[in-house]
Amino acid sequence: MWRPFALVFQLALSDVDVGVPLPADDECQDGQCALSALQLKQSQPWYWRMRQPWQEPPAPAYPWMQPMQPMQPMQPMQPMQPMQPMQPMQPMQPMQPILYPWMQPLQPMEPQPMPPAPAESTVAPTSVEPAPSKTYIPLAPTGWGMIADNEGEEIAQLTTSKVRCEEACSSNPRCNSFVFCTFGGCYLKTGQFYTGNEPMHYSGFCSTFWTPQAGPDTGGAGGTVTLPPLRRVEVHQCEKGTVPEPSGSCSKSTSPKLMTFYQYRAQSGQMPKGRLWENMNLANLGGVMFYLHNEVVDKEGEMRDASGARTTKFQVDRILRFKVTVKNSAALWKKFRSQFGQFIQFDYGQATFGMPDHVKKCNAIWSEFGYEVGCQANPTGISGYDDGYWTSWPGRCPSMPFTDQAPQGGPAKTTQCIKEQPGGSCGSPNGSFDCIWNVAEAGFVMLDDLVGTDIKKLYEAGGWQYEKKTDSGKGTSFWNGKKDRDKCKEREEKLLNLFAQKYRDQPASLTDPYCDFWR
Repeated sequence: MWRPFALVFQLALSDVDVGVPLPADDECQDGQCALSALQLKQSQPWYWRMRQPWQEPPAPAYPWMQPMQPMQPMQPMQPMQPMQPMQPMQPMQPMQPILYPWMQPLQPMEPQPMPPAPAESTVAPTSVEPAPSKTYIPLAPTGWGMIADNEGEEIAQLTTSKVRCEEACSSNPRCNSFVFCTFGGCYLKTGQFYTGNEPMHYSGFCSTFWTPQAGPDTGGAGGTVTLPPLRRVEVHQCEKGTVPEPSGSCSKSTSPKLMTFYQYRAQSGQMPKGRLWENMNLANLGGVMFYLHNEVVDKEGEMRDASGARTTKFQVDRILRFKVTVKNSAALWKKFRSQFGQFIQFDYGQATFGMPDHVKKCNAIWSEFGYEVGCQANPTGISGYDDGYWTSWPGRCPSMPFTDQAPQGGPAKTTQCIKEQPGGSCGSPNGSFDCIWNVAEAGFVMLDDLVGTDIKKLYEAGGWQYEKKTDSGKGTSFWNGKKDRDKCKEREEKLLNLFAQKYRDQPASLTDPYCDFWR
């Protein structure tokens, strides 16, 4: 008896698959459509479909199965009445334009005399002045990461952007300062500050923001506050086997960790607002400095602009910074015991790793580990940027280029491809295959400011930034000593400090993770 029961159970489970709709253009064979048959079968319970022929109910007598009745003779048709002649159409009247109230011409206003104020009134008229805009600055001498010891009373807690936090404080008469954290926490405070040198303590991802207030040192009126000088910002990177913590320290890694750090990109000109940063390669501090030193500023890499003037390679004139958050998948950690995955090169928005079979190879990586963030260390022995590395960020449809004019050929990204390959970008990375990373713009520094000279004028005067043969420049010594680790570290720290001075409302530095894939 077990066989019929097993058969019935198996068929009952197989019915689950029948409900999947078939293509609308399903072919009909032998006068029967498979699609119609499956839809009919699906509409019946599975136990009814198991009935044997002798268990079937008698066939219903449909109308076309009944014996035909004799037809009644047709009645003679009545003669048609003659049609009445059509009346001529009346000519159309011109349409009157519709004037809505706001389209009516303005009528001159009759001057109305202002009624005199009652004689018994002694209240002076009041006027509402718009609240003056305030400029908030971080209390910390490094520009970020410090909270005042005496914050005053907490008025409200919000989860919002820094701009909205400033607006909330400005519109609240009791708010004199606020604490803002990188995760969006906004805490309105009553604490007042007058010099910017008040006692404070280290926080990490939060900072007290304030605006000049009236105080005894300004004679009862708000005075001009000179920002305290920034402390020197240094490069911090975790060692192998450890990951950065929000406090800036490093801890041992035993699983995929959520990491927040800075990445950089050498760029030519300003990028349009609202650009989606995906399907690209970024670098840590040492990685971008290596690229600049080895290719961009080198004399052999110089190019010519439209006017024929000498420029840097690809006319790079600035360094962009991004605050990134990454948590790669558990599948990646299980196989490689690393926080980063395979580095993949992107050209014009297309993954070109392992060409000519790049699409097949990359799809295999993404299907096994998700749209992972990969890393690749700088080559050794070429420069003193030994801790530098590059990273890859696969976004929507990474297997196709941005444009069908890409040098590697192939059609541009399609809607279907974007739907099938969503990429790894998301708001809050959690390590799932399509939610691994987030990239946010965090400012830029001009190459002129980093080098300390007007590069255009340097080229016009016949100089150059760097030459491999002499390991030096002409007209500037900033890039001298490409393999000198101390000088390379100084160049990295100068870039960090330029960002810190320009963007005091952002963390001056974030501890860099170690590139641990295959290392």
